Amino acid sequence: MRKPLGVIAVVGALLAANIAMPACAADVTPAQWDKIVAAAKAEGTVVISHFTDSGIDPILRLFEQKYGIKVEANPGRPDQVIPKILTEQKNGQFNWDVLLQPVNNVRLVLEPAGGLEPILPLLVLPEVADDANWYGGLTAKVPTKLVFYDGISNLLTGIDVNRDKLDRAQFNNWPDLIKPEWKKKFGIFYPGRPSNLTIALACYRPAFESDAKWEDYVRAFFAQEPLASPEFRIVADWLVQGRFDVTVGGEGSYLEGLKKKLKRNIEAPVGQNLCGFPPDGTGRSVSVPRNPPHPNATMVFVNWYLSKEAQEALVKSFWATGEASVSRRKDVGHPDPAFQKKVLEGFQEDWLQGKGMMTSSDEGLRLQLRVIALAKEAGY
Repeated sequence: MRKPLGVIAVVGALLAANIAMPACAADVTPAQWDKIVAAAKAEGTVVISHFTDSGIDPILRLFEQKYGIKVEANPGRPDQVIPKILTEQKNGQFNWDVLLQPVNNVRLVLEPAGGLEPILPLLVLPEVADDANWYGGLTAKVPTKLVFYDGISNLLTGIDVNRDKLDRAQFNNWPDLIKPEWKKKFGIFYPGRPSNLTIALACYRPAFESDAKWEDYVRAFFAQEPLASPEFRIVADWLVQGRFDVTVGGEGSYLEGLKKKLKRNIEAPVGQNLCGFPPDGTGRSVSVPRNPPHPNATMVFVNWYLSKEAQEALVKSFWATGEASVSRRKDVGHPDPAFQKKVLEGFQEDWLQGKGMMTSSDEGLRLQLRVIALAKEAGY
């Protein structure tokens, strides 16, 4: 156990002054934590940007109830939110405390621009800062110290197929999509930004012996002229309502809810998926923009969000809205133990053993940027 330091004086002051912090903060004593909470209550507010999934809001309300700190919640898609935050920072405006956003845009835009605070120094509660409490440890072999991954992906990313219409003889794998008979016959999520579609194609890269051959496939994919929509809900509707029997990039809590409600026999993912059960956040990831205006409230929220109490509530909330993911905390269960067992086994036997690609790793982001470039070449 690390010896405690005066965290309010050290970490809080460093945050406020935007001075480089040590690689990992010390655990705090209960008395020190009480002082941080008191300072957070005096600040009164924490400003959070979060994704549009409905499972997040109940968690923010739990935080308000527990600490009496108002959450200014701003839902929004990352391709709109992250560039806005970066523009504000360039103009000397620091308006945000916490990001609960899909990590691709955070890593592609804010991280290289120096727009994030190191996350590990903020983890000061012993139950959060203890490496042994997390599957994969605190970092989970992730090549960034600026974003914390609190959960494990369940490999949903890929192709979705209506099995009431198509059996495996009719459609079974990625190569089927570039057959002549599928030209203009499937729908995709808009490929002009990091998204489920770019992740899906990046995940397919390890199936090829070289970037060149993979790029040939991606070009052939877009040459099929699939119909694209910038709204993943529209893509999901296409599949469920029967406009297309195959879609790529439309999966998520909305599609999962439709499948259950309408009892559609939709299979996902179909074909090869080589992402390797990566740590991608319990539905999201948590990061802190540079110079958060409420540093103590930021610290309280981040530690609570990663506590057993909040992670249990988060998993249940996302499960209720169709988001199937598993917390990396070892003491947090799941409404579907069989699903949790499968995901944990994949994470420990694949990702932690160096197998499979992580789409928010440097390599995964490189491949997604290439997908975006090839899509633009094809007119998307």
